[in-house]
Amino acid sequence: MACAPELTPNPSLERDLHRHGTWPAKRSLSSSASRAKRHSGSGPSAQTLGITENRLTTLDGVFSLRTPRDLREKLESDYLRLAAASPDSVEAHYAAFDFFVTAEHLADWQSRSSGASITSLRKYPEGPLVSHIANGAKHFRVTDARHTTVRDTTVQFSGFQPGAFQPDAFPVVPVLCIELESGSVEAVLSVAQRVLEHWRAVLP
Repeated sequence: MACAPELTPNPSLERDLHRHGTWPAKRSLSSSASRAKRHSGSGPSAQTLGITENRLTTLDGVFSLRTPRDLREKLESDYLRLAAASPDSVEAHYAAFDFFVTAEHLADWQSRSSGASITSLRKYPEGPLVSHIANGAKHFRVTDARHTTVRDTTVQFSGFQPGAFQPDAFPVVPVLCIELESGSVEAVLSVAQRVLEHWRAVLP
């Protein structure tokens, strides 16, 4: 089944990004434990040997990405890269990879921030498709039986296949597509628009 041409990017999705993340205060990795007392017959303490005991710390986000809204803004950036690149270029494929992986992890970030369950946050029309592509992107091959939405991701050509007619006879436009197990085919950019609009509603 041929993939329909991708939609013209929605102008409302093309606005500039305005990041509002702030750098966190520097975290101390050293232990606050007081110097241990030495006793007769005991070995030297870690402090005596000049070894600083470190405790595990939590990492909330990375660099300027500190909140779910920060990650949603990254999703917007990924979308703009995807919309700007030629669908048959590696730039488009890199942007698509980033977009779907970021969209998948938005549910994780929002869950930790709001307390809502990850399952509920992934229950939107494109949620299963996003999860299937993102897990395939991260793990190379999807083995989880829950993912039954996507058959393949391909570059197709609208109109006629290249070489079938004279080059100037009909316009041939490459389209980045998602082939579904149902037999239908979706343009990646169209799916990405709907996913971005969903997360904009969740994180306005």
